Amino acid sequence: VWLLAGSAFGLLGSVKLHHPEFLTDHAPLSFGVVRMLHLTVVAYGWMSMAGVAVLVWLSCRLARAELPTPWPLSAAAGVWNVGVLAALFGIAHGNGTSVEWLDFPPYAPPFFIAALGI
Repeated sequence: VWLLAGSAFGLLGSVKLHHPEFLTDHAPLSFGVVRMLHLTVVAYGWMSMAGVAVLVWLSCRLARAELPTPWPLSAAAGVWNVGVLAALFGIAHGNGTSVEWLDFPPYAPPFFIAALGI
C-alpha cells in the first residue's frame, strides 16, 4: 500500500513539476507538499517496512529457526504505520518542519520511538 501511495505522490509531483498550473486550487497538493509526502511515504512507509521484513526473514533463515514470538513485530509495525499516517496528515495540513527527509510534525515521532521500543 505504501509503495502505491508513494508512487502516486511521485507521479503527481512529476506532473506538477512540468505543469505547475495542475491542481493549483488545493494548498495540500502544491509541489513542495507533494514532494514531502512522496519522500515520507517511500522512505518511512515502504522502505523501512521492507527493510525490517528482509532483516527478520534473513535472520530466521540463516539461524534455521522460526520466529518464536511474532506478535511484537506486528505490534511495532502497526504503531510505526500509524506514525507514518499521522506524519502524512500533518504534512498535508501544513504542520511539517520543512526539513527534507525529516518533515514530520511534532506529534509523529513519539509513534516511531514507541515502535522502536517494542
